[in-house]
Amino acid sequence: RFSSHITTHPHKEMSKFRFTTGEPPQQLVTDFQRIKDLDDNALSTLVDAVLSFLSGQNNDLMDQIPELSAAVRISEGPLRNILQSTVFFFKGEMRASASPVFVRDDLIGLGLSEAKANAVAARWKKMFLQLSRSAIGQALSINQIVDMQWKFGVTASSSESARVGASYLQLKIVLDKGDNTTEDVCLELTLPQFYEFFAEMQKAKANLEYFTG
Repeated sequence: RFSSHITTHPHKEMSKFRFTTGEPPQQLVTDFQRIKDLDDNALSTLVDAVLSFLSGQNNDLMDQIPELSAAVRISEGPLRNILQSTVFFFKGEMRASASPVFVRDDLIGLGLSEAKANAVAARWKKMFLQLSRSAIGQALSINQIVDMQWKFGVTASSSESARVGASYLQLKIVLDKGDNTTEDVCLELTLPQFYEFFAEMQKAKANLEYFTG
């Protein structure tokens, strides 16, 4: 599992969902009732468009509404709300460091069938490295790093049995948000994921030095 999230203050209210600290907005619940009725191809098209947008591969999600409307057979007005709710959902899952299993559970909680929830969770898993890299890159591009901490550990227990006994690295980056406030950006990576992430950061550093040097 590769996870990143921005930590927040302790929750005052427990939620049965991971993408939100309280009850989901009613508009989101309504929109996901529309999503659950999509056929597999339409659902795949919708999810891929949102995840591509969040990973930085596509910066004009709203400009795609006419094309998406035809593909998923939903009129443009309701589709705009559905896209906003889906972006909200996936951003919340990123903040919560949600594994594919937890994403699936939240989707089932919002009314999707197990088969559809599993399909979306699989796409989340496939895209998560790009999603996390994009989120961190955006944070670092506008904020100064004031501290960085890391530690290694071994998973003792997990809802995902394959993770038990696996080594991981936790990385915390403290960002200066201005006005004497800071924000923590946290990563939890398996060792192979850490090496892949480190290689990507080295590549980005080399490109930056080439263009600025």
